[in-house]
Amino acid sequence: PDAIYLSVDGGKTWTRVSGEDGEKGDTGDTGPKGDSFFESVDTTNADYILFTLANNGSTFQVPRYTGIGLTFNPTSLSLLYDEKATIQCTAGGSAEFTTDNLFVVAPAGWKADIALTRAASTGFTLTVTAPADITSGVATGEILVMLDNKKGSTTIGRIPVACTQITLGNVSKGQLAKLIGSRTDLTSITVTSGTLNDADWNAIKQNEWALRTLDLAGATYYTSNLKYVKMLYIDPVPLTTAKLPQGVKVLGIDAFVNCNNLTSIELPASLTKIGLAAFYSCSKLASITCRAAVPPEMSTSVLLDVTSLTEIQVPAESVEAYKQAYAWSAYADKIVAIPEP
Repeated sequence: PDAIYLSVDGGKTWTRVSGEDGEKGDTGDTGPKGDSFFESVDTTNADYILFTLANNGSTFQVPRYTGIGLTFNPTSLSLLYDEKATIQCTAGGSAEFTTDNLFVVAPAGWKADIALTRAASTGFTLTVTAPADITSGVATGEILVMLDNKKGSTTIGRIPVACTQITLGNVSKGQLAKLIGSRTDLTSITVTSGTLNDADWNAIKQNEWALRTLDLAGATYYTSNLKYVKMLYIDPVPLTTAKLPQGVKVLGIDAFVNCNNLTSIELPASLTKIGLAAFYSCSKLASITCRAAVPPEMSTSVLLDVTSLTEIQVPAESVEAYKQAYAWSAYADKIVAIPEP
């Protein structure tokens, strides 16, 4: 047969399942063209497109897509408490932005004010002021800057900010620890007066990956042992200068071991003993000031591999005692009197 047909409804309809196709018939006439949905589309405005409906002549606008953006220089800030700094802000997408197009939100305790650098410009200056002190606001956060072109487009820029240097006075035991909390980003800690305890010292130590300057000379330490421990994953330790508080009697074993950026340290008058290898491999340690009238007990390992040492300053009346004391005597040519203020 030329073709086979199949019916599944008792012969009412048939479907060809084999055989060649027949000739293709002629194309029918084209139907009438449909009416346009819009009477007109006006693209002459730079901000929007105007559509006019064909059925009733009503109009509506669709904003054009406008690429807007914010850039900052610098992109982040690390300030002292109560310090002020400026950030240059560029608003892209229009040459006619003003401060009315910008909205700024600062973390608690921070201040941020924005001003137009010049008229009809994309340039702005953001003036940022850090909290007055560690108790006056959050230590870290983000300044949010929102740009709104008033035509349906917005964007938000983020500026990380932080206060990483603190100076405190008249502190009580444990107060420093509470203020530091869980922070690990402090680069400088200075205590001008007050009393510290082990909790305070532990809070200081948790910042050792970032800490560069430690000045506790004005404080009194409540317990007798002090140990600055280098965590194994920190290499090198960033600490460059350290002044330890009055009240410390024993500097622990390996106290500053491998602090290979440490250049100077001041030890308090209360110190009586320096533990084994306390400054081992502090290769940049150039100056030690020890205010103890009696040379603290120490072994020859304390300054092992300290290759940059140029002077050891001690009380004027104790210079000869230090030069003759065990282990200290090996550095007799470097022992000098503490300069008078």
